[in-house]
Amino acid sequence: MEQIQNNQVITNYHRENAQFPGIALDGSLVYLCWQRFVDRHDSLMACCRQGDQVLWETEISDGGEVLHPVILSHNGTIWYAWAEYARESWRILARYFRDGQWSQVMTVAADEALFFPRLFVWQDQVHVIWTEQHKGSAAAVLCALSLEGAGEAQTVSVIPEAYRACAIEGGDGSLYVAYDGFDGKQYKLFARACTGGVWGEEIVVSQSGDWASTPWIAAMPGGAVVGW
Repeated sequence: MEQIQNNQVITNYHRENAQFPGIALDGSLVYLCWQRFVDRHDSLMACCRQGDQVLWETEISDGGEVLHPVILSHNGTIWYAWAEYARESWRILARYFRDGQWSQVMTVAADEALFFPRLFVWQDQVHVIWTEQHKGSAAAVLCALSLEGAGEAQTVSVIPEAYRACAIEGGDGSLYVAYDGFDGKQYKLFARACTGGVWGEEIVVSQSGDWASTPWIAAMPGGAVVGW
């Protein structure tokens, strides 16, 4: 069995509380992000390491209260996405690091309650999916990201209350999304697939009487597999 070598401490708990770590690789460079809590304020920290050397570490959020950052490496670009609360509004924000330069912070969406962003690649383009929540309703929403900015948002869930969505390109080239949803009686796991630009039916994945929540999704040769 292989062992992890050179176990390293990234943050100092005497200096900050850290949670929701993320990691992405680009060649020999290791990119990390985490949600930092200091002096009653949550921010998004990012750093780059090569071996034991810290090349840089910086705060990259937009001044509000950060929740649940994520990170993805694609074609030489390191993408970050997170939810942020400021001025009585939630936003889904994104930013990228490429060729040694930071982009401006992109506002992907702004509304009364936006949570749980996740990054994924579909048709060689980075996308982000998140939960848009209102009183008595919630939806899984996604959009494409490019170096120029965020594309048009698209609601992909059908059930009136959908939460904690994830997505992946399957081995067959279709896009698969999964999320938990409340059907008025219990939380179940739902999924949809998009093939050739056409969305299929929303299906119930979980079949037991137990509540199901917080899905994960992975590609397989003929499509995708969902767990929870």
